[in-house]
Amino acid sequence: MAWNREREGKSSASAVRNAALLRKTMTEAEKRLWNGLRYELECPDGTHFRRQFAIGDFIADFVSLQFRLVIEVDGPVHMEERQALRDSQKDAFLKQQGFTVLRFTNEDVLLRRSHVLKSVGFALAGTAPIRRLTPTPSPQ
Repeated sequence: MAWNREREGKSSASAVRNAALLRKTMTEAEKRLWNGLRYELECPDGTHFRRQFAIGDFIADFVSLQFRLVIEVDGPVHMEERQALRDSQKDAFLKQQGFTVLRFTNEDVLLRRSHVLKSVGFALAGTAPIRRLTPTPSPQ
């Protein structure tokens, strides 16, 4: 496994495949939030977000493993009853795994991105990072 691809337990093979596909076909709202997370978000040094990341049978739109924070961007399909049920199951699973989940609509991201980024910054500020000891540190 690559050095920067730390896995959260076992992810299903289909979730890993779908995550790779979703990274290539991000929505406009996801692209804008991704750029905001990478270039505009004021956050603690070393904060790293991953996009379309498989956790168990689910795919998180954006996740900071260090801060156990998941950010979901929801389009109109998430208003449908079936998808809303799936979202609640996903949220419950992620919370069980120790993640905090923030959900924003496409409209929030497209029209109020600075507010969304501030909300993410507040969530990061209120969460202690998980420090993992490297089992075999590099000689440097």
